Amino acid sequence: MTNVSSKWPVLVLVFLATLAAAFTLGRCTGAGSAEEPSGYPSSFYDPLLSLPTTKDSIYVPLPQETVRVELPAVVDTDAIISSYFSRHVYRDTLRASAPGKLGGSAVAVISDTVAQNVIAGRSVRLTFTPNRLATTRSVDLQSTWGLHNTTLLAAYHYRRWVMYAGYNFSERSPVAGVGYQLIRW
Repeated sequence: MTNVSSKWPVLVLVFLATLAAAFTLGRCTGAGSAEEPSGYPSSFYDPLLSLPTTKDSIYVPLPQETVRVELPAVVDTDAIISSYFSRHVYRDTLRASAPGKLGGSAVAVISDTVAQNVIAGRSVRLTFTPNRLATTRSVDLQSTWGLHNTTLLAAYHYRRWVMYAGYNFSERSPVAGVGYQLIRW
């Protein structure tokens, strides 16, 4: 007890000494103000010095002769315009699975609705299917009720075998048994 109670004042002193040292170092190194050059007034501000400068060249092509080439195909302008204004739904399906006993599989269906070259709507449907846990051993607590039967059981499962023991409170007698699982689904 004395060791624990004497630890706190030491920790407080170390913390206060560290805080004082940090304050003193901050005052000594950063407290001074930068001296102004003698030729400039104290309110000198040059807006051109604060602007970012870039060195880019912009290429502007000169107009040239327009060459017209006849296309050998017939263009259906009405079909192009109606396709532009109609809505198209695109679906992408992503599948992922995690290996192992506790893993599972996930399926994400992403539906995008595109109209006028813009995504007009998006929906995501996610389905996760966990693997069935394949347990070979378990402990259960069961109870049964009936006419002259109020039984509380503790059962132990090992693979397909079940061993149970309990107490029938109506008849005031112990109960024990063994079982075998015939069908799994």
